[in-house]
Amino acid sequence: MMLYKLLLNKIDGKLYNSVKSIYQSSESCVRINGKLTSWFCCKTGVKQGDNLSPTLFSIFINDLVQEINDLNLGVDLLETKLSLLLYADDIALVAKSAEDLQCMLNTLHQWCKRWRVLINTDKSKCIHFRKPRTKETNFEFTIGKNKLEKVKMAKSKSQRMKEYRERKKASLGEKWLIQESNRTREYYKPTSQLNSKEKKARRERIRDNVSAYRKRQITLLNKTNNVALLNEADLDEPNPVVLIADENGVSSTSTNQPLIVKMPLISAKSKGGKKRASHALKRATNEIRNLKTHNKNLKKSQNTLRKRLEREKKRNSEKKNTPRSKTDALIQRAGLTPGTRNTENIRKKLLYAECV
Repeated sequence: MMLYKLLLNKIDGKLYNSVKSIYQSSESCVRINGKLTSWFCCKTGVKQGDNLSPTLFSIFINDLVQEINDLNLGVDLLETKLSLLLYADDIALVAKSAEDLQCMLNTLHQWCKRWRVLINTDKSKCIHFRKPRTKETNFEFTIGKNKLEKVKMAKSKSQRMKEYRERKKASLGEKWLIQESNRTREYYKPTSQLNSKEKKARRERIRDNVSAYRKRQITLLNKTNNVALLNEADLDEPNPVVLIADENGVSSTSTNQPLIVKMPLISAKSKGGKKRASHALKRATNEIRNLKTHNKNLKKSQNTLRKRLEREKKRNSEKKNTPRSKTDALIQRAGLTPGTRNTENIRKKLLYAECV
């Protein structure tokens, strides 16, 4: 069907033959724990991760978009009638009423039957956006003979994975946790195999996790201490309070039961966290100081080299007008070899002539 759609859109020649050769005899396998399953033929769908796949899917689904837009249903957005939203292989139909949405679903169902496309109704949901006082619609939305579930908000992939993990925990228990632990341990890379950027990211992630864990532990410990203090104090029976006045006229209160004073909880772990933060601040300060010193030295070196370069340029740009420099220039222009007896005699005569 996809190849036929390419021909309908006037895509032929070498490009058509290339796409046909890719999908004509496509085979795949699944890797599980480093082992490969047997190869099997793939007769439906596009290749996942291929750069050409989104374009092929857009070409394949283009006539569906045209059919939905021809219904002239949807919501008004500025001067445009918005009826559907597309992202990769996800389609969102938008309508003002339940009847309009069902009409769109019927058009979608007819298109799927015509082009032999299957829709996963388990992942297809309906959402009714309304005001707080408006009741949710009782309309039953269907695609063919399959009913669609109505939800308050569509579930993301992370939510579906979380529910899957909870079902596995409930069914398999500790066995599944051990399997997951062994599976994730295979993807762990030792610190020695990481580069500096990955090491820094791992340290920051571990530091954040440890900090969050300690905060949870301190909160839990505070709640436990508060409950223990409330249990010790008999709140149902009020403590008798007696007012006592001495000779100086100063009054004070007295009670038969000991008073409970709640002291702030300071654990060794919280002290350790402050100490680590202090050490980290000290290291950062030293690093900044060293970088400033290094930057200052680099500026000095740069100024020295710049002045040296300026002097060299000035020396080369100045025209030499001394008798000796003129004599050397004449000998060099004549092609004479310096250092020989004849050249030295000629040089002396030329130098004398220049001096005169």
